[in-house]
Amino acid sequence: MYLEATLLKLRGRTFPSVVTLAMVMSVPSHSMAQWDDVTEFYPLAATTQASYLGTAFSVADFNSDGLDDITAANSDGTVVAYVQLPSGGFEEEFVLDGTAQAQGIVWFDVDGDDDLDLMVTRRFAPIELYIRDGQELEESAASSGIPMNDTWESRGIAVADYDADGDLDAYISMYHDGSTGLSENLLLNNDGQGFFTDVTATAGVGNGLKHSFQSSWFDFDDDGDLDLWVINDRNSFPNAMYANNGDGTFLDLSIEVGLNQGILAMTATVGDPDNDGDYELFCSNVEDAANIYLDKNQGGIYVEVGADFGLDGMQYSWGGCWVDVEGDMDADLMVATYRFPNSLPYKNYYYENHFGGVIFTDETDTYWPNNQTQLYCLGVCDFNQDLAPDLIGLGNSPFLQLLQNATPEVAAPNERLVVQLCGTFSNRWAVGAEVWVHAGGVSQLQLVSAGTDYVTQQSWRRYFGLGTAQVVDSVEVDWPSGLHEVWYDIPAGTDLRLIEGTTTAALTSTGAGCAGESSWLNIPLPCPDVQVNGLPVLSDSLFMEGEGTYVVDCVWMGGLFEWSDTLVWAEQAPHAMTIQWTEPDCFNEPGSLGWNTDSTLTVELSGLSFSHSISNLQVLAGPLMLTTVDSSGVCAEMHEFELTQPVELELYIEYEPALCFEDSAQAFAAGYGGTPNYILNWGDVNPLMLPEGEVVLHLEDANGCTVDSTIVIDIPEPLTCEVLVTPEDVGNDGALELVLGGGTPPYDVLWNTGSESDSVLFGLSEGLYSWVLLDDNGCLLFGVQDLINVGVVEPDDQTGQLRRGPSGLWLKPGSTWSQTVQADFFDVQGRMVHSAVIQGEHMQRWGWDVLPSQGLVWVHDTEGRTYFRSAY
Repeated sequence: MYLEATLLKLRGRTFPSVVTLAMVMSVPSHSMAQWDDVTEFYPLAATTQASYLGTAFSVADFNSDGLDDITAANSDGTVVAYVQLPSGGFEEEFVLDGTAQAQGIVWFDVDGDDDLDLMVTRRFAPIELYIRDGQELEESAASSGIPMNDTWESRGIAVADYDADGDLDAYISMYHDGSTGLSENLLLNNDGQGFFTDVTATAGVGNGLKHSFQSSWFDFDDDGDLDLWVINDRNSFPNAMYANNGDGTFLDLSIEVGLNQGILAMTATVGDPDNDGDYELFCSNVEDAANIYLDKNQGGIYVEVGADFGLDGMQYSWGGCWVDVEGDMDADLMVATYRFPNSLPYKNYYYENHFGGVIFTDETDTYWPNNQTQLYCLGVCDFNQDLAPDLIGLGNSPFLQLLQNATPEVAAPNERLVVQLCGTFSNRWAVGAEVWVHAGGVSQLQLVSAGTDYVTQQSWRRYFGLGTAQVVDSVEVDWPSGLHEVWYDIPAGTDLRLIEGTTTAALTSTGAGCAGESSWLNIPLPCPDVQVNGLPVLSDSLFMEGEGTYVVDCVWMGGLFEWSDTLVWAEQAPHAMTIQWTEPDCFNEPGSLGWNTDSTLTVELSGLSFSHSISNLQVLAGPLMLTTVDSSGVCAEMHEFELTQPVELELYIEYEPALCFEDSAQAFAAGYGGTPNYILNWGDVNPLMLPEGEVVLHLEDANGCTVDSTIVIDIPEPLTCEVLVTPEDVGNDGALELVLGGGTPPYDVLWNTGSESDSVLFGLSEGLYSWVLLDDNGCLLFGVQDLINVGVVEPDDQTGQLRRGPSGLWLKPGSTWSQTVQADFFDVQGRMVHSAVIQGEHMQRWGWDVLPSQGLVWVHDTEGRTYFRSAY
């Protein structure tokens, strides 16, 4: 049945659009059919006719509306894009012009702006890169760092975030005719802003000058990073398995892990059809050469088991894909064939999986209508929006072959689940993520890829069969970022969209709503489009200006993925607090403190915690800081008080020191501060006659507060004066020198000669000299000194005789002496040391204990007449 189609005008072309979903569902069912060929209802023009080894194909949703779209390369060099309509069917979105056939097509977000850009490789033409700006695609390969060469025969593209930096990198396979376009495969590293650097040589994945159709990224060694499987189209060019070292370099382990097969390889198809949790690999071959199926054994080595499992078809095979056709929780294998010469086509392959991947049977004749349609590429998608995977083939026909999954039409169809991912910390489309679905006692694993099989990009959506299970026990996702998340109890029949980080994501606030504090609303996920209470915001945090309900809506991929959360925020009331304070009696003594606050609060003082209510806590007066803390321990408020106390009791003292040795020191003292009245105790001393030493004063106020003070009393030493005498000898050559001490320097001397300040007088004659000594305090000392002439007058019988003996000095009176004679004795410095009055005629003796052993004696009468002057 063919229904009238509307006409769509695009770029000047008239193109028949398809009918709605309701129309498609009217196609008669077949009792045994697994697939219905609905190509006639979807006449989507695209062909590889007259191409060289086929052209590229994509069934990725390029406009991010949640529906799988189609992008197909024609043999004439054009690339056509069909968008799936929400009401069902497709319409042409755009056509890229070109003359060189496109051999690689991959949609991915090159520049990190949350929309999909397009990379195209061509045969004998430069690589193209179309950056989306709104609704426009602008070719930007050269300005994006893509190597430009119009002789290259670039083939399949495989995109992944191999270096785990959050952006997508591209590996491009190269084919050669042996003379032109010679190049190794290319690894282009993305800087996150859409600029690429050729790191092939550094990474070590050039693969040599070989015929490479395609590669696939997957974690073959379970170490958390993506490895690279490269297939080559010659027996002499073995396939390669490049293990990711995690540092930007790779190591070819193909021989060590059993992946160095040398065949004419066309498809790099990766899946887990036996549900054992690791990946099996399928690689197609040419006619009369078996396709190969590689199973990973327990030792981590891949073993070729195609013949044992029934997957060793000998027809000229191209693209393959894994798809759970019946929804029985194991993946079946679809393989496209294209025979040379194409005038003798043969059937494609539909291998049905039995017993969990133990054996496959060829059910092509039974379940694949029009199975001799010559095809290169197969894409798994859902073009009638029933969650069951459909199949689209690109090949020699003028139109794409569309096979609609017929199993939902059976009496008791198996349940289905579709999973699509949105990366937040990982790349947005979660390329490289692993999805585990646990239901009905079976665990299924699928990989999100961007470029695999034979020059094909599969859907972002992962299609899982659930058998009869009504509820999925759990869905696990291992994100490229390393995050592992699990969702539970998901109903069958769900088109499940999972956002990275949302299993634990919740709005939080900074500041916790404490009184008087600034609070911020924190959004837990990187989100390009955020609204808070319906208003757009540009950051991942928002200042909350008041209490209320805050609803945050995050949108990714233009609204395909949404996350919302609500935070009710209220600011706490301030912590009310009162204190009770009783001053101490005396300054700097503890007083009595008490306080009261809400019973839900604790109070902190000096690092210690106390109850909300307390009394009679002994603390010192002064600044007081109390902190109240709520029961959550989050909100804390500080309360400042000033604790008063009596004025400090102090003692005022005026001290008058003693000026001279004979004087007394005096002091006056009085109390102030504290609490009058005062009692002042001087101890046992009179403040008007203070003795030398320490005097302790004790002051007590009316509250019994006391203060003690000590006065140190110093009495000056008495003034002293030692006289150094130089007697007169030959005349006016005597001298007097005063050696001063005690009292308070400096000193002043006043002589009877009228001289002032000098302590030494020279040029003196015999006579009596006096002086007055004055210190700095005005203390006085008087002195007198007789200066003699020491000129010698020898003794004789008339003047007297002098004799020195062992016990002393003997003096015999002279005959001319008067009745009373005086003898003056001087030391060698001229100072008089002894004087004696002599009466009578008897000899006189003075012992050496009285006189110096050497000196001068002067004998004269009372009137000063000299009898003799002699040294002894």
